[in-house]
Amino acid sequence: MNDDPIPPPVDIDKLSGNMRVTADALESAEMLVEFAIPKFATLDPADIQMIDPERGTLSDTATADVLKCVEDELSDALWALRKAREKMASIANQTHRMYPKAKPHG
Repeated sequence: MNDDPIPPPVDIDKLSGNMRVTADALESAEMLVEFAIPKFATLDPADIQMIDPERGTLSDTATADVLKCVEDELSDALWALRKAREKMASIANQTHRMYPKAKPHG
């Protein structure tokens, strides 16, 4: 006797919609990161106090290095988000053209 429940059928419309929502969410994240990058570039390290748990308060020079690192990492993240959004948009476009087959009657 098989006690495994029968998995519910996949709703292709819902699945396709979820792919579009994911692509749109990645686009929103991309825009937020794109907006943040130049903001970090304009920060003045003298106006920011950074506290490292191990080293204590960082100097302005060390803070500037951290800001540059954050800016570089955001640029890397932006590239990754763009690639992910492009892939998800492609997937969403493909799944948008999928429809359940009509079941024969009788």
